[in-house]
Amino acid sequence: MINNKRILITGGLGVVGTALAQTLKPANTLATFSRKFVHTDLYNKVYSGDIRRIDSLIGACSDFMPDYIIHAAGLKDVVEAENDVYNYITTNLDGTRNVIVAANDCRGNLTFVSSVAAQKPAGNYGYIKALSEQLVISAGFKACRLGTVLSSRCFLKRWADQIQAKQPIRLTHMDCVRPMLLLSDAAQAILDCVEGDAQLFTPHMEYYELRDVVAILEEIFGEVLVENIGLRPGEKLVEGNFNSTGPMSKLRAMIERCLK
Repeated sequence: MINNKRILITGGLGVVGTALAQTLKPANTLATFSRKFVHTDLYNKVYSGDIRRIDSLIGACSDFMPDYIIHAAGLKDVVEAENDVYNYITTNLDGTRNVIVAANDCRGNLTFVSSVAAQKPAGNYGYIKALSEQLVISAGFKACRLGTVLSSRCFLKRWADQIQAKQPIRLTHMDCVRPMLLLSDAAQAILDCVEGDAQLFTPHMEYYELRDVVAILEEIFGEVLVENIGLRPGEKLVEGNFNSTGPMSKLRAMIERCLK
């Protein structure tokens, strides 16, 4: 349990950053570094800036002097990374390097939020994540690899709306396998990484095929119309270390929680 610490979260207004702040807020002093300035009670201080600009990062860290920095900012679209590689390199790779420099400058302990896409990458997004991990680890810091994070703001809500409107849902391939975890579990995994000894930490996650997700949605809503669009550039059929799929009862519970 992290208590009485000063913690700066980059990308702290995003889905994962918000979940982290909600978990940490009662017992710690929090700040976020974000492109947008938003008044929020989640943070004691909000710094507006771009991780591509090292001066603004160093300024924020020098002012706040965090004990811990959790780097959750970055671009996250696998297909977009294939079409806009320059922006992904400058934001995700160069931005991570800038966070490392700022962390060293203020002596903060850095944890980088990474992705299972970094394991045997198939496209630009995964390669850039893998390189970012190497930068972080070579600097003596930590990285936490997450799979598909399920929340009320993920693809499930859009699919549910489309199903109820009798519209087809678009998916890449029914055989696609992804490690999945709830947003609350993702936040806890990051904090476990912060407090743990492993420099590269991958939490336990259950693996499911997209056909499993569709089957649960059929149980909940009835008929599901599916449009298979095929794997897109940068995507893989299987992500992570897949051996067998998880229990369907757990998948249903996760989906139902996200759709509430």
